[in-house]
Amino acid sequence: MSEALLEAGAILTGHPAAAGVDTMTARAYRHPVLAERTVVRLVGATLGPAEDLTMEFLGFAPSAAPVEVGHARGQALGFPAWALVHDPANGRHALALVKEMEKLTRVARSKPGNAKDGYEVLAGRLGAAVPAFLPTFWEQAGRAFLAADNQRMAGTCFTEARRAEQVHGLTVDEDRVRDVHLEFAFAGALTAAMLAEYARGVVGRRPAPEAYELVKTLALRRVAGGLPPHASMAADLARLAKAARLDAEQQADEVVAQLLSYPAMARATPSVWRSYRKSLVRLGKRDAQVRARLLAIVPDPPGYGTDMTSQWLELLEDSGAAADLIAGVPAAGSASRWLERVLAGRHGKPRNATLLSLVERLLPRLAGEDGVRFTAGYRGAEPDVLDLCLSGGVRPTTGAERIEFGFDLTRWVTDEGPGRRDLAAIAADQRLRPVLAREVRTALLRLRSGQALTSPALPEQTLDQAFGAAGVREVLIEMVMEQSARAGGGTVTSLDHDLTGLAPLWSAAGMALAPDGFRRLPEIDVPAVLARTLRAGLLAELSWPAYESATQQVKAIRIGQSWPELVVHDQQVAYVIAPDGTATEHFFRYPPPGDPHAPRHYSQTSCLYTDGELLVAWTGESGPVAYWSSRPGELVDGDWRAGRAGWGVPLEPLPIPGGGLTTGSRPVHAGDTRGPDDVHPLAGDGQAFWRCDHVRDESGVWGWRWQEFDPRTGDAGRVSMPAFFAAVPADQLVAEACVLRPAPAEFAGSPLGRHDGLVGWRTTVTADGGQAGEG
Repeated sequence: MSEALLEAGAILTGHPAAAGVDTMTARAYRHPVLAERTVVRLVGATLGPAEDLTMEFLGFAPSAAPVEVGHARGQALGFPAWALVHDPANGRHALALVKEMEKLTRVARSKPGNAKDGYEVLAGRLGAAVPAFLPTFWEQAGRAFLAADNQRMAGTCFTEARRAEQVHGLTVDEDRVRDVHLEFAFAGALTAAMLAEYARGVVGRRPAPEAYELVKTLALRRVAGGLPPHASMAADLARLAKAARLDAEQQADEVVAQLLSYPAMARATPSVWRSYRKSLVRLGKRDAQVRARLLAIVPDPPGYGTDMTSQWLELLEDSGAAADLIAGVPAAGSASRWLERVLAGRHGKPRNATLLSLVERLLPRLAGEDGVRFTAGYRGAEPDVLDLCLSGGVRPTTGAERIEFGFDLTRWVTDEGPGRRDLAAIAADQRLRPVLAREVRTALLRLRSGQALTSPALPEQTLDQAFGAAGVREVLIEMVMEQSARAGGGTVTSLDHDLTGLAPLWSAAGMALAPDGFRRLPEIDVPAVLARTLRAGLLAELSWPAYESATQQVKAIRIGQSWPELVVHDQQVAYVIAPDGTATEHFFRYPPPGDPHAPRHYSQTSCLYTDGELLVAWTGESGPVAYWSSRPGELVDGDWRAGRAGWGVPLEPLPIPGGGLTTGSRPVHAGDTRGPDDVHPLAGDGQAFWRCDHVRDESGVWGWRWQEFDPRTGDAGRVSMPAFFAAVPADQLVAEACVLRPAPAEFAGSPLGRHDGLVGWRTTVTADGGQAGEG
């Protein structure tokens, strides 16, 4: 435990008892400018004298003797500390650069190119006087770029340090260089090629056994610190072990045993697992703890879409770990939890026959446990695995999601890999049958959108292999029968929707799947549908001239935050449309190019309207900035779009009686210099105000909840909801997709509805898992 804490940077009590550990001291300094204030530096005892000299050069004097406070992992000597400790006679050359380096550290964040040029000038002066100081100088320059979050430039400086060692033939302190490699590797500044170069270079400087230990220690400490093994690690260590006349297989086994104890090993690339496969199989066959550790790991390799399921499951088979899982060996743990972890890491991955084979052998164990959670989110279940488990009597669970099950049937249809099941077990499950029907509809629409309009039907092979599968065809027939029976009972729009939904099946193979349903289509009374449509009115007849006029003036329609006014804008101009149809135009007043507040090229402008004033906000080079339309020359720093978490829910604000606007937290008034603390879905009935929060209930389940609040302060009140929302059962209400607000008299004639001075919308979950809305 103490070793792990030291690796994480902790300072532990007591005295050091291991190599690489240093006593930590608290060193106190005073400076004439700071009056009675004391500066305390926590520094390793080894670095203490160098720290004293550096502080003295900056005008600080020790105010007390150093105090030992514990021990920590030893740090590599930096600049100018290394120079002062190893060559005090020439230390003045290093100290002379300290102030200039401090200036360049500040420049590194805003102008990295200028900072690099400055470091090169200083390196030229230092190299002419004391070239032995150059490696630590460049490393210190790299630390400045690390502090500025510029890993690329930091890596360049690190390379300059290693080049200086070679060009000037300097003696290399291997322990220090290894620690510096670790420091820059943890900061993300070293590439795999740099680490491989270190492994090659150390061979020429040290005897083979020592070189092997140095490289092995660096590689293992990187992984222990949270970095995955670099791609060439196994090859580098094998080559060095052979040069050192060591048993390469034994050394590889020892390295693998340590790697498996580090969490970062799970993020190793497939090539690393392949390189160590023989060792993993050997260790697994003779050690049950190794097999248990393999079952606890779910590989998470870098790179989008990287799938090593087959490679990993074959390793589990060959090492004996899979046999332990099937047999129920206590150390193997729960088969259900193992499958859940594997499925959670396979979102978006293609069908895997190796996984299905293993799951089939696990069915007796899975059926005897407490169920398998198949989804970690919407459309998360794998249809083939779910169907296989259902056929074996495994109880599927979902946790606390309101949308209980979902699976991407579109991907399943287009996946031509082996192992496809007919999904009959899903179709036979009363809870999952409506879900399968919904996914069949979705798949048809998605696949239809990818077809040419001149040939809308799906290929015959797709229809036969996928939609002809027993379970899928069963629900497809029901869908076609229902849709064909409904077609013609509404307007032209609904008829078009129903026929479009069947378009992917417009072929001999498609219609053969559900012939009875397609026979109904010629019986539709199209003239009656047209007459019904004309009597009801066309959507194109609904218009708002003020809005349509504004949209013709903007290049890309964006909607600002306001109510009951509507703000339509793009990146150059905004139109504020009042309920009576009058519109006010405002052209944006950005700072000129070159100004730190000028919009970045990717910045999206947003607008907020309250108290008769428009706020225009964007992202400049120096951060978020805004101005009020009455004072365009007075820029306001800060993010006026706080709280937009991307939930996909309505976030329109509400006006407050007496002035101001609320987003669910502290109110906003015209002229404010600070944006809202947070943004919530809101509701109001003219008297009370509610906001919708994503909260955890007493049982730990997350969900949306309406709560009253004071719009003048943002303080929360009692948990309740408007009567319009409360009129439906709480477990059916989709709280975050509901809205209610007072509407002005000008909206009384709206065809979208207005009742008792209010407009609103409530969304509920239907029995088949869909959603319905009511205004």
